[in-house]
Amino acid sequence: MALARISVPQESLPQAISSFHKLMQEADDQGVPNVSVECSIYMAEAMIRNHDNERARQELEHALQRADKIGLKPLSIKAHYLLGNAMRASGDELEAQQHYLTTTQMLDDMRKEPGSDKILQRSDFKTMYDEATRLSQSAGQ
Repeated sequence: MALARISVPQESLPQAISSFHKLMQEADDQGVPNVSVECSIYMAEAMIRNHDNERARQELEHALQRADKIGLKPLSIKAHYLLGNAMRASGDELEAQQHYLTTTQMLDDMRKEPGSDKILQRSDFKTMYDEATRLSQSAGQ
């Protein structure tokens, strides 16, 4: 999965999507749902970069349901953030704003948990938090 996550050029996105799909199926077959959900989210992220926002939205909604069901908060947060990106790219600013607000709320809730007060020191969470905050505020104006 680490190799598939490496930043790929735009022309290689279909190949990356295919690789993530295969990895997701392998994880499902091996009974590793957390890896399957993570692959699903990365696949959807590649779909967004490939301007396939509708398929990305469907994939993210499915991944979000699975992440929530098995308690994978960090993956739920990423799914909400990417759903916001997919909705914004599709022109649905109101729905995008809702996902960005959920992203920031979930991160704020995680920060309140014992031992998690420094969660925003992780660069991925900090980037999502800052962008989601900025985009939810600009959409509300």
